[in-house]
Amino acid sequence: MQWLLGIPVLFFALSLGVAHAAPNAFDRLPLSTGSLATETTFQEEAGAFPGYRILAEIGLIPGQGSIQIPDYSDRFAAGQYELGLQLGYGFTINIPPVIEPGNNRTDIQFAYFSPYFKYNLTGVMGDSYYQGALYWVVDFSIAISTLDPERDKIKVDGFPTYLIGLTPFQLEYKFVRPERKWAPFLFAGGGMSVGNWHKGSLEITTAFQFILQAGAGIEYYLPNGKAVNFSYRFWHLSNG
Repeated sequence: MQWLLGIPVLFFALSLGVAHAAPNAFDRLPLSTGSLATETTFQEEAGAFPGYRILAEIGLIPGQGSIQIPDYSDRFAAGQYELGLQLGYGFTINIPPVIEPGNNRTDIQFAYFSPYFKYNLTGVMGDSYYQGALYWVVDFSIAISTLDPERDKIKVDGFPTYLIGLTPFQLEYKFVRPERKWAPFLFAGGGMSVGNWHKGSLEITTAFQFILQAGAGIEYYLPNGKAVNFSYRFWHLSNG
């Protein structure tokens, strides 16, 4: 059994939205924030503290006429889909802890590449802090070791070693609001993988492994359906 952990600073993804809204989807959005105009005016509130306008513009605090996500109604309609690519770096960690001498887990560091597909299942729902949209996500992942795998500081295999995975059973929830250009999100799912990490690892005994993963991140929205997100991913590999 092996646990893998992505480095949050170096693990990022570029999301490319594709305009493919369902018919009349705009009429079904349960928005509680009023107008959907993409260009609005900002009225400074009397007595506001310095920097109030800046914080409101980026959506950290509410403000009248704060900038909205570009193409909000189009982007988050049910039936929309996204295509993107994740690039990252990761390493194995000692969970659950193994502290016996000579029985430490295998150290593997790897680069991570993953094209993905996301499909909006619900459109925007809710009218409180949990307002957001639910997505079905499929990602295809390739992890390639960047250093020789080691255990107890002893080389156990040569790099590059590889792992190829497919995660078709995954859900993601984005907490979206039209008055801010960013959205936190949570995701979790499962799939399967094949590779040669088992050759130098005591914890991975077969080429085929099941994948369980979960994580969180923040997505920042750009014009023309594009977005950039930074995420933290937790992988678990097991063959049973």
